[in-house]
Amino acid sequence: MTAGPHIETFDRYDYNFNGTCVYELAGVCVKDPSLQQFRVLVQIVDSGATLVEVNIHGSSIVITRGIKDSVLINGKNTSLPFRGNVTVRQFDDHAEIQTKFGVHVSYNWNSTVKVKVPSTYAGAMCGLCGNYNTNPKDDLRLKNGTRAVSADELGKSWRENDRSCQESATCTISGDPHYKNFKQHYFDFQGTCSYTAAKLCLQEKSHHHNFSVVVENEKWTMTDKPNLAVATLVAVEVYGHTLILRRNQLQSLMVDDILTNIPFNLNDGQVKVFQEGFAYAIVVDFGLKVTYDMIYKIEIIIPANLINKTCGLCGSFYR
Repeated sequence: MTAGPHIETFDRYDYNFNGTCVYELAGVCVKDPSLQQFRVLVQIVDSGATLVEVNIHGSSIVITRGIKDSVLINGKNTSLPFRGNVTVRQFDDHAEIQTKFGVHVSYNWNSTVKVKVPSTYAGAMCGLCGNYNTNPKDDLRLKNGTRAVSADELGKSWRENDRSCQESATCTISGDPHYKNFKQHYFDFQGTCSYTAAKLCLQEKSHHHNFSVVVENEKWTMTDKPNLAVATLVAVEVYGHTLILRRNQLQSLMVDDILTNIPFNLNDGQVKVFQEGFAYAIVVDFGLKVTYDMIYKIEIIIPANLINKTCGLCGSFYR
């Protein structure tokens, strides 16, 4: 599976898939005592896979987008390399899970997932990657074995129903200013200073990307109403850098106190800044997106795996 997302099955059938949830990419669907059971799950957003999970030997191994030094094994942060019932190794451009019975699962920490299985699993596989029976024409099979009429129907069949399919949560700051937080609750706030709109507030941050979004408000002078404020600046701190979009400062932003033209690319695409309609967007590879219309409207979007893990004016870490 590559960015798009685009999927090529074991039998080399190609198709595009636009789901945004957790799906079974590949698994064993026959009861054969000679075959070790396993499943490969992927969390998908528009840009491709953001997480890969392998279930095997009663254990869960999770590789997360952008996190190259460790994996989660049964929920515990584990440094690489790891050797046990399976081996997990880190290479220059990907991490790979290797089993003793010949199954290899690799992820490039961005969007591409590869699953390799030995020929002993021919005809025994199922999921988005097909059945591995050398016939590419029958790969799009539902869980009940019937043929899917579309990729969307296929995805619904192989979606993990016990996982959250919410792609993201959005906080909107607009007007004088009105807040709609991540839980879609409304309130007004007219403070004239700098405030944290959203940041990661976990005590254990090792498997999440640290970030903060700060908004600066000042008194709104283009009105006769007293005590009104408006957002004039948004600052995003991520990957050790500070990016600032300032009101009416079109086609440019500040990056670590240096005026920089838009569009802008940081760390080979980890952070991208570009114009999106009438607004400017700061997009981070782990799913954070901040837009500002350079007048008074700011929108902050966080990925599903950070919901209820943030604090600030946009919402609390606790439910």
